[in-house]
Amino acid sequence: MEIARKIFKLHSFKLEYVCKWLKIDFNTKVKAYTIDEFYHKTFSGDKNVEEKIKEKCKADLMALAELFEKMKPYFNLITTKRWAFS
Repeated sequence: MEIARKIFKLHSFKLEYVCKWLKIDFNTKVKAYTIDEFYHKTFSGDKNVEEKIKEKCKADLMALAELFEKMKPYFNLITTKRWAFS
């Protein structure tokens, strides 16, 4: 997200927001703030909650992969700027 901060100047750098801004599909029924609660419920053997955690992780990884591809052109720009101003 360092590149998103430097290049895009967005007001939020949450994965969900950056994906929305770059028009990357990021649909998940599970919000990030619920994961901790769900994690603790898995200790009681709740398989439904375990599946929800897996769903959230998979959605995050798919979105990150697409985000990485869309941001690749900016990597060289950041590296060049970093070295140029050092």
